[in-house]
Amino acid sequence: MGVVLRAQWSFLGHWLDLLRTYGGGHRMARASSRGSRHGDGGLTLSGRRVFMVVTAEEIDAARQGFDDLPAAVAVVRGNDLRIVAANTAYRELIGRPDVVGAPFREACPELVDGGLVELVDRVRRGGGPVTERERRQAAASRPDSTDGDAWFDLVLVPQRGEDSQVTGVLIQLTGVTQQRADRRDTEVAAATSELRYRQAREVALELQEALLPAALPTLPQVRLAAGYRVAEHGQAAGGDWFDATVLHDGRVALGVGDVVGHGVAASTAMGRLRAVLEDVLTRTGDLDQAVSHAERLATRTVEMRASTLCIAVLDPAGGELTYITCGHPPPLVIGADGTSRYLPTTGGTPLGTGTAPRASTVRLDVGDMVILYSDGLIERSGRTLTDGMAALTRVAQDAARQAQPAEGGEVSAPDRVCQLSVELLAAPGTDDDATVLAAQRLDAPNGGYHDEVMATVDSVPSLREGVGAWLAGLGASPTECQDLDLATIELITNVLEHAYPAGEEGPVSVSADLARDGTLRLLVSDRGRWRAPMDSDAIGGRGLWIAESLVDWMSIVHGDARTGGTTVTLRRRLWKPAQVTSRSDIVPARPERSDLDLTVAGGLPPRVDVAGQIDITTIRAFTDQLDAACRGGLRPLVVDLTEVDLLASAGVRVLLSMRERLAMHGHRLDLISATGTPTQTVLDLVGLSWRHEEEDPGDAWQVRA
Repeated sequence: MGVVLRAQWSFLGHWLDLLRTYGGGHRMARASSRGSRHGDGGLTLSGRRVFMVVTAEEIDAARQGFDDLPAAVAVVRGNDLRIVAANTAYRELIGRPDVVGAPFREACPELVDGGLVELVDRVRRGGGPVTERERRQAAASRPDSTDGDAWFDLVLVPQRGEDSQVTGVLIQLTGVTQQRADRRDTEVAAATSELRYRQAREVALELQEALLPAALPTLPQVRLAAGYRVAEHGQAAGGDWFDATVLHDGRVALGVGDVVGHGVAASTAMGRLRAVLEDVLTRTGDLDQAVSHAERLATRTVEMRASTLCIAVLDPAGGELTYITCGHPPPLVIGADGTSRYLPTTGGTPLGTGTAPRASTVRLDVGDMVILYSDGLIERSGRTLTDGMAALTRVAQDAARQAQPAEGGEVSAPDRVCQLSVELLAAPGTDDDATVLAAQRLDAPNGGYHDEVMATVDSVPSLREGVGAWLAGLGASPTECQDLDLATIELITNVLEHAYPAGEEGPVSVSADLARDGTLRLLVSDRGRWRAPMDSDAIGGRGLWIAESLVDWMSIVHGDARTGGTTVTLRRRLWKPAQVTSRSDIVPARPERSDLDLTVAGGLPPRVDVAGQIDITTIRAFTDQLDAACRGGLRPLVVDLTEVDLLASAGVRVLLSMRERLAMHGHRLDLISATGTPTQTVLDLVGLSWRHEEEDPGDAWQVRA
C-alpha cells in the first residue's frame, strides 16, 4: 500500500522523478503536463496541487539504481559547492567513502585542477548545462589511467527549485581513458599502415623511375618524345617501360613493353628486360637476336613470363623501320600528310609463352611519325580495344596537325602527341600505367651553324641569338639552351679579353654541329694571340672554368707563333627529359629576359633587385648600380638575384670584387637566390655564398660563411 511522502525534495526526489518520467512508472495526475515543485514535496500541474506517491521499495530501488550507475555521479549545492549526494563510482574515483557533506574543492582536490571547480560554480550561478568530451583530469586512485592522467566525458546539469532558481549541480564523469587509448592505438595502427603503404609506393616509384630512361637523345634526323603516367591505385608503380637508344651505326632502337604485375617485383623485372634488350642491340644491332635473348630470359624467369613487347629499329637516313610485336598492340604511323595506319602485328605471343617472331620492315617518309604505346592507353572499361585504338588515332592525328608554338615555347609534333595522348586517353583512377613513345623522321641535317663577326661587345647578342635559334630548332631542352648560351658567352668573352691587344679588333667565329649520336660540338675561334691573365687578377680567369663545367668535354688549341689564333671546342650529349610522372602536365619554362632591370630600395642596408641577364653586354650598368647603392663599399649591400636568368663570369667578377670591397670596410655582401636555378649553380660553382629570400640574413646582414 502506498504512502504519501511530504518530505522536502532531496536529490533522491529528483532521482525518483527522473526514473518515473523516463521509465514509464509515473503515478501523478496529468503526468505529461509540466509543473513546478514545492517544498512540501508536491507539484502544481495544470493549476492543481498534487502529491507524489511512492513506495518504500521504490525508494530503495531508486537509491540502489543511483548507486549502481557505472558513471561517477555527484550533486553539489550551495556557495561552497558542498557534495550532497555521490554514488559508489564517484567515491571510488576520488578514493573517499565519506565524501558526502564535504565541499567539492576539499573533497576532490585531484579534480580541482584544470578549471573544473570554476566550471561547476558557473553552472550553479545560472549557467546552462555543459558537456565536454575527453576532458583530461588528474585522479587520486586513477583506476583507468596508466600514465597518471585520466580522461572523462563530463556532463554538468543545473538542478532547479520551486522558483526555477538553480539549487545545485549534477556532476557526471564517465571514464573514457581506455576507450581513448584503444582509439589512439587504432589510429596509430592505421597511420602506420598508411605510412608503410606510402613508403612502399614511393620505393616502387623511385625504383621504376630509376630504371626508366630519364631523358631521350636529341638527334639531327629523328625527333623523339615520351610520356608516362603512373597508375593512381594499387602499388602505383607497374611494369610498363619505354626506351630509345642510339646504335653505333646511327640507327635508333625504340621499345615499349609491359611486364605483368605491379610494385617492386614488376619494376625489377622490367629493368632486367630493358637491360638485356639494350645490351644485345648496342652490341649487335640485330633485332631478331635481341628478342630471342629476351624470350629465353622470360622462359626461365617467372616475373617476366607473359610480358608483352613492341620493339623497333629506325634508320633515319633511309627511313627503314624494322619492328617486332610480342603480344603487344602494333605501332601507329601518322603520315606527314595527316593520314594514319596501324602496322600489322608480327604474330608473336607474349614473352616466355611461345616462339619468338620474325621482324617486319616498312619505310617511313620524311615527316612520318611512328608511335609505340602500352595497353594502358587504349584499354578502358566499357569500350573495346578497337574503340581505344581509334581514339588514339584521332588524338594523335589532331595533336600532330595542331603542333605549333605554344605557351612556354615550341612544342614539336611528337611532344604534343605524347602529352595529349597521356592526358586525354589514360583513364584516371586505374591500376594500369600508360606509356607512349613517338619518333618522327626529319629532313637531313643542314650542316650545322656558323657565323663570324668582329669581336666586339656589340656583336655578342647576335652570336647568342644565332646559336640559341639553332639549338631550339634541334629541339634542345630549355636547360640545355640555357647552359650552352652561358658557355657561348664565356667563350666569346674570353676572346674579347685575351685574343687581341687593347684598341685592336679581330674576328671571332662560332660554329656548331650535331653528330648522329646526339653529341653537340661547339667551336669558338679567333685569329689573335692569346694573352694569359695577370697573376694579380685573383678574381678573373673563371670564364673557361664555368664553360667547362657546363659540358662533357672541352679542349683549347693555340696556334703557333706564326699563325696565331685560338680554338676552344666544347662537346655535350644533348638529351630531352621524358615525361615520367603521375601528372601529365607540362610546366612551361619561365620566359627569359633579354635586358637587365635594376631596382634600388632605400634604407639600411640598401637592396638592389636584379632581373634579366648579367653578362658582358649589361655589366657596366650592373657595376655602376652596385657601386652607387653601397657608396663604394661604405654601406652593407643586399643583392637579390632571384629573377636573374643568366649570370655570366663578367657578373661573377663584379660580385667577387664587390665582396672584397665591402670586406675592407667591415661589411659583407648579402646575396639572395633561389634553389634549382642557373644562377644558383654558378654561385655555388664559384664559391659565392647566398641565401633564400625568407632566410634570416644573420648579424649585420652577413651571408653564410
